[in-house]
Amino acid sequence: MDVVRAVAVEAWRDPDGRAGVRDAARQAGWVLRHRRRLPAAVEAALTTLSRPQPNAAVPAPAGAGAPA
Repeated sequence: MDVVRAVAVEAWRDPDGRAGVRDAARQAGWVLRHRRRLPAAVEAALTTLSRPQPNAAVPAPAGAGAPA
């Protein structure tokens, strides 16, 4: 849920983003009624992946070449 909140806060700073957040909020009821639980193993794996990894290497941005 923290990811959803962070994305919504970031989107709210832009007029088009605000329109998207409003549209998503209008459709939230449908989404909540039609959602399905993930299998426990998948949920556990997603939780593990969402945690910050200490000393994790940060990949270079796409298209970044070696310094000249």
